[in-house]
Amino acid sequence: MDKYRETVATFDKMALPYRDKFAGNDCYDSAHNRFASLLKQYQACAGRRLRLLDIGCGPGHVSGMLAKRVPELEIVGIDAAPAMVALAGELLPEGRFYRLDSRELGRLSSLLEADAVQAIAPLDVSESAATPLSLGVSDGFNTLDDFNALDGLDTPEGFDAILLLFVTPYLERQDVIALLQDCRALLNDGGLLYLASMEDDYQESGYQSSSAGDRVFIHYYPEVFFVSELAAAGFELIDSLRKPYLEQGEVKATDLFLYAKAV
Repeated sequence: MDKYRETVATFDKMALPYRDKFAGNDCYDSAHNRFASLLKQYQACAGRRLRLLDIGCGPGHVSGMLAKRVPELEIVGIDAAPAMVALAGELLPEGRFYRLDSRELGRLSSLLEADAVQAIAPLDVSESAATPLSLGVSDGFNTLDDFNALDGLDTPEGFDAILLLFVTPYLERQDVIALLQDCRALLNDGGLLYLASMEDDYQESGYQSSSAGDRVFIHYYPEVFFVSELAAAGFELIDSLRKPYLEQGEVKATDLFLYAKAV
């Protein structure tokens, strides 16, 4: 199993503990509140309902928080781990959550531009939310071609905001660069990107294991990498902040939060 599939399988297995650990955790409230403020300003200028894409949505807790603070927010979320998709759908039944690899966003962009969007079928939350699903042993991940078309994402407009929270630590450098470019293609001009990652030298990247032996591969990136690649992809940096990630009072990592605008 390659490191990406192993990482997704771990998140799929640990979906419920992950939700319980972070859904009620206020350690990132100040960072999320900063983005909520930017969203409200954007909405005041736009004077309409906003469409938000949550990439790597997890159990949907950040989208859920934003939905409470920004009125009439239309939420679409994707995640490669099916159990995460199920939990997000349970938390936000008014949203639309699909199983989709973030590395397939380029294909979604081309479909949006052609006004012929195909979205992957959402999981049956009533069956999936209680017990995390197994990733299975099929070849490759489910992509847009694997499912029937829905009536979901049926407008030619792009998104007004994208959440990209702690997705990049699980992607290789070239995949991060491509993902930023795909995000810009999906965003309307002036749209907002909220990115969170784990900051360190790329050479420090490697596997991290839980006490049960489940592993994820973490890729570290310095801020200068994102500043350069965001500019190359067509973004203007609005703001940034750092927060130490603590476990039992010990600093385990430095989390980097970036706020950017599509130009």
